[in-house]
Amino acid sequence: MLTSLLCLTLLCAQPTPQPPTQPPAAIHQSYSCPMKCEGEKTYDQPGRCPVCHMKLKALSAPATLTVEAADAALITGRPVPFTLHWSDTGTHPTGPLVVVLVSPKLQTLPVSEKPGAAPLTFEATFTEPGQYRVLAIPAEANGFVPTYSAALTLREAGTPAIPAANPADAPVIITRMPELKSAVEATITITLTTRGKPTPEARSPTLRYVLFTDDFSRATALTPITEPGTTYRFKFTPPAAGTYRAVVTIPDSVWWTEAKTLTVR
Repeated sequence: MLTSLLCLTLLCAQPTPQPPTQPPAAIHQSYSCPMKCEGEKTYDQPGRCPVCHMKLKALSAPATLTVEAADAALITGRPVPFTLHWSDTGTHPTGPLVVVLVSPKLQTLPVSEKPGAAPLTFEATFTEPGQYRVLAIPAEANGFVPTYSAALTLREAGTPAIPAANPADAPVIITRMPELKSAVEATITITLTTRGKPTPEARSPTLRYVLFTDDFSRATALTPITEPGTTYRFKFTPPAAGTYRAVVTIPDSVWWTEAKTLTVR
């Protein structure tokens, strides 16, 4: 009897098992050339600049991006204003930004390019309720850089829909390119037409070819190597094999389009 009581006492005195402690999440650190030889290009590991050979400098944590909608109720065909804000801490681009919206169905809509100073106000015509991603990258980024991302949720307004623009007026993007290979420079040619005729908006000097990684976490904005017109050429050197998503930023466009999928071998 005494032995049984002693065993029970020892069992009760055992500490309650605790779940294993998870290590803290690693903080992503980026590095860049202190002389900005490659513009806004960043690296995930320390090293030396391939241009000037100076030691790469560790960057401070980036600022976070938040989005505020003046009216979060969706009415099809009616522009919804929204504003982007930077957090008070961290670093963020001060030059022009390219801002791209990504719908729940992964359709994309570029919005006008603006300076990076906050707050930034835009308008966009949304096609369906749900959660959208707002992605911003420096317009003059040299190489792939991390995207600044924020979420925008739109609810159904419950009011009659406004007729959308005529789909026949949507620009048709014709893309020509060779087989893409990792670390090999390629020329990408795009032509924009509307109803079989050159698209007037295509003559804008701010038209860009934005390439995202498959998960939209990194991107680069390519500047055309040709003068403004209806056919543009871009130079692109894929940094690695994989899948990329391409978006043509037509200034002030109201058209949502599927991001073109590019495969690099």
